[in-house]
Amino acid sequence: MTVLYRAYDGLGQLLYIGITEDLRNRFYFHRSKSRWHPLMARRKVRKYATRKRAEAVEIRAIRMLRPKMNARYNEGYCQVNAPLSDEEMVAFLDNLFRGAEIVDDK
Repeated sequence: MTVLYRAYDGLGQLLYIGITEDLRNRFYFHRSKSRWHPLMARRKVRKYATRKRAEAVEIRAIRMLRPKMNARYNEGYCQVNAPLSDEEMVAFLDNLFRGAEIVDDK
């Protein structure tokens, strides 16, 4: 079984669309290698019976929705190397420190 996943930032903007047979390992990779992962506030996942079907949906979705961190199938729209906007930086920092304990450093 193959899943298609969509990653969104804290503002609800679509960051990335991908497919995988192993969601846990794929997100482990994204956590360590993908620039968009720290911006992710939520994700949606849909299962497909075959990889071929998931790939067809992935390509169509990327071309229609233009997620800003997809390079493949997204020529001219990908912003992987663009600097973060102020809103994206706030979302990045919020996600980075989510769950961190606040301490007084006096």
